[in-house]
Amino acid sequence: MAKGLLHVLRAAGLDDKEAALYLAGLASGSAPASEYAKSTDLNRITTYNALEDMVKRGLFTMVKKVRGKWYAPVSPEQLSVEV
Repeated sequence: MAKGLLHVLRAAGLDDKEAALYLAGLASGSAPASEYAKSTDLNRITTYNALEDMVKRGLFTMVKKVRGKWYAPVSPEQLSVEV
């Protein structure tokens, strides 16, 4: 599934880091930025900034919890792709 979805993610305008974060989100569900950083081997600050940008673009949702912000990707069906 990941290889087929990678093409769609790139067509939606995601770079390699963003695509990796999106796929990690599909695998793990809702998680804090630190968990996304661990699963993608990206720097935590880079991960946080990328997730915040993707929330603004409607690719992720964010929920504030007692211990920080938790992020989750929108479903692949909701990605708007203009080919």
